Amino acid sequence: IEARPFATSAKLVARRPVKSAPSLRTVPAFSIESLQKNTLVMGPPKAQKREYRQHDKHLLQQKATSFRMYYDRGDLPIKMEYLTGGDKIAWTVDIDKLDYGLYLPLFFDGLSEIRHPYKTYARQGVQDLISHGGDKIYPVIPQLIIPIKNALNTRHIEVMC
Repeated sequence: IEARPFATSAKLVARRPVKSAPSLRTVPAFSIESLQKNTLVMGPPKAQKREYRQHDKHLLQQKATSFRMYYDRGDLPIKMEYLTGGDKIAWTVDIDKLDYGLYLPLFFDGLSEIRHPYKTYARQGVQDLISHGGDKIYPVIPQLIIPIKNALNTRHIEVMC
């Protein structure tokens, strides 16, 4: 048996090619590449937290709804009654005589408001109009879809609930 010095045997070991584990490529799921060797399939994207986007906050603060414009001009037949149990609206015109084709979509448009007194007027107005409307509500339902959609698109918890 031939005895080699330690230094020469260490050099021989260092010269040998070292087999490393194959590197894995990340590939999209459900692709042809995902069936190949040495691939790692990417998972689904992470779900985003439902928050306002920066530009949504800006639009939410500055966008004036048609309900707000009508209220600021004084065209809505309502006034505020400040009570100890909470604020309530009083109608200056009998609710049964109102044009539901005009006022119901306006009040539904006001549901996307987050400022006082607009949100109070809109919510109470919608409740009063629906409770007293009866058969007058049915022809107006198609006009309510867009205001409801706009209110839900605000992603504001208080508006959506």
